[in-house]
Amino acid sequence: MSVDKAKIRRELWYARQQLYLLYELEHISEWRARDLLALNDLIEEYNLLEVLEDIANKRERLYSTKLEIESRIREADKRDYKRKGLLVKKLDKVLTLIALVEADEMDRIDKIITTYKLLNRNDKRLLKALEEIDSKGYDHYKSIIDNLKQDIEREIIELKKIEYSRE
Repeated sequence: MSVDKAKIRRELWYARQQLYLLYELEHISEWRARDLLALNDLIEEYNLLEVLEDIANKRERLYSTKLEIESRIREADKRDYKRKGLLVKKLDKVLTLIALVEADEMDRIDKIITTYKLLNRNDKRLLKALEEIDSKGYDHYKSIIDNLKQDIEREIIELKKIEYSRE
């Protein structure tokens, strides 16, 4: 299989995963929305996307991130409960990522990567909609999901055209 064909298949796989994920996210609870936002913040703040995609140094980088968060928890003001709570939530997420890496759960790590890329796709429309669920409600959120589904479906069709034209 040529490199181009492998690249097209990988892009097609990610597009399909994003489409499946949109169907899951369509009926999201506020708790799950906040959880996804926390995971997204963690990945951005500590640049964990490249860590999760890098096979060689994943474990070491996650452990160093864990130590950094623990240090920030210790340094936080004892009365700043909101900041400490957020840091503890990030620590929990890092511990989960470490457990997934150590258990060699690549499918779950791929789903986290796919979720992150989906949330940050197209000017972060879905990410913004998740942040605004409380103020703008689920109708706005669902319209963003529907638009993203259409975009991804078009992308899948285009990728399939390219894939079939190279056979």
